[in-house]
Amino acid sequence: MKTHPWLRTGGLAGLVAALMPAAATAQSVPSPFPSDLVTLFRDDVAGTRIQPDAGENGIDLATFRLRGAIGLTGAYDSNVLNLAGNGPGDFQLALRPSLGLASRWQRHAIGIAADANIVRHADVTINNNESWRVAATGRIDAGADSQLHLDGEIARGIDPRGAGGVLLPTGEPIAWRQDRIGAGVGTRIGDLGLSLAGGWLQRRYDPVLLAGGGAVRQDFRDVDVWSLTPRIGWQVSPRLDVFVRGQAGFTRSRLGDAALAPLGTFSRDADGYVVTAGVRGEITPLLIAEVAIGWQSRDFRVAAARDYNGITWNVTVDWYPTPLVSARLTARQDFENSGLPTVPGVLSRDLGLRLYYEVTRAVLASVELDWQNQNYREIGIATDTVIATARAEYRLNRHLSAALFVRHRTRGTNDPLVGAFAATVVGIGLETRL
Repeated sequence: MKTHPWLRTGGLAGLVAALMPAAATAQSVPSPFPSDLVTLFRDDVAGTRIQPDAGENGIDLATFRLRGAIGLTGAYDSNVLNLAGNGPGDFQLALRPSLGLASRWQRHAIGIAADANIVRHADVTINNNESWRVAATGRIDAGADSQLHLDGEIARGIDPRGAGGVLLPTGEPIAWRQDRIGAGVGTRIGDLGLSLAGGWLQRRYDPVLLAGGGAVRQDFRDVDVWSLTPRIGWQVSPRLDVFVRGQAGFTRSRLGDAALAPLGTFSRDADGYVVTAGVRGEITPLLIAEVAIGWQSRDFRVAAARDYNGITWNVTVDWYPTPLVSARLTARQDFENSGLPTVPGVLSRDLGLRLYYEVTRAVLASVELDWQNQNYREIGIATDTVIATARAEYRLNRHLSAALFVRHRTRGTNDPLVGAFAATVVGIGLETRL
């Protein structure tokens, strides 16, 4: 049974992007394998189609399929701490194991997946870090056109160094633990699709240990998030869908006012909603677009925090000009939680471009360009980050791939404490799969 597309992200359905801390690239070695990162509307175009001699990875175990991989990446980063001016360069090694088990049933489905990213540095060892994730999903098919989805996740993540966390650069990376549970139901009545999803998420931050001793608390950022997301979709034609989506929820700080005051910060308690309307369709068989625009509101409990009411949008356009080339353009505006003690929210705008080229059926190359603007309105601070990445992957066979990559990142800001920076990272990777 085909999964309703608006339920594939689980019970939190997208509200997490509005209520959780601003997303950014983790402080780790980027993956050199474009095939691990490609997300396109079609699965039969350059970047997503299976190699003709590769088959489908994994091992069949009764009615389940087991997949696993181990990736190893070595790289050199010219500014490993993202410091203004010339930061220290360093060699890095990243180990990425992953394992997944999923059912192959005609009706219903269950699956579990786990992965980790272990990063070690040659000289700047205070930047060593580990992140991991364990997730489970389930789907119950109720009749021909109705489904119930359940999902859960526990994870440890690493924040990037930069303006969002303004800690002393001699401290270790900011680490957090996240627990999530979600559920959703969906049904289709003729051309009309209805769904309702909800969930709970908790994020807790570890204290940051400093190189000279001592620690900096980060638990002022600890929050619980509850959300509810209804959606109505109408299939106007086989190639065109329109939808209206509502997102409502609230964030609650895990520390009370008495505990937050000595830290120089205040409660993150807030109620919010987002209402968007959108359309997804094939403009031509080679051009597919999904556009959603609407209104977002965020009301904080404390007067010192500045509320937000404004437009939000999310745009994705895929173009497949030739059988060997695929391109994706994305644009987004969202209001998200901030990592700064005195600024609870940040207005983020993102623009991204991805280009995939099948040099041969065994060689996939990609070029990526990303821009992000973050506006910390209460203190008049803004940052502009640009990241350009080029990757090339050679799949030797269905079990082994090799890759090269180069990434250049720059940040401009009017923040006198953090400052602008530039850095380049180059590396090579190997990945073996079941």
